[in-house]
Amino acid sequence: MNNSVYRVMQELSLRNTALSMKSHNDSSYKWIILALATLTNALVSAAPAMCMPVLSHEISAELDLTLVQVGLVWGIVALPAIFTGLIGGSLGDRFGAKRILIVSCILIGLTGSLRGLAWDFYSLMVAMFLFGGLTPIVVMNNIKACGTWFSRR
Repeated sequence: MNNSVYRVMQELSLRNTALSMKSHNDSSYKWIILALATLTNALVSAAPAMCMPVLSHEISAELDLTLVQVGLVWGIVALPAIFTGLIGGSLGDRFGAKRILIVSCILIGLTGSLRGLAWDFYSLMVAMFLFGGLTPIVVMNNIKACGTWFSRR
């Protein structure tokens, strides 16, 4: 009797796992995940980066930056991205894309605030360096999240 109850419970567990995998892959919820990933990439990564060139005249006038300094501030964003793209993907594998996305989006918001509070060239450089290091983490983990929801298995 005890053995048969165990088999029934095991079979129900396997069925629930199969059903949850099927609903995970076939549900319309995956399109919501795709929309959220797209909006996150647009609003958290792209929009803050694209607003800086538009405001370059105001920023350079307020912080008294030369043309070379403006070029350094805009170019420093790519330097940490070389390294953090790989690190961000491995962090997402270890801790999960959702957790890493939450933390990195909050940190990007904080570095965006730092850019607005910059008082000179060096503080703006540090804020842009930190911002540039965080944006690839968001992009890599959005790709991971979409890959999880749109897998063919």
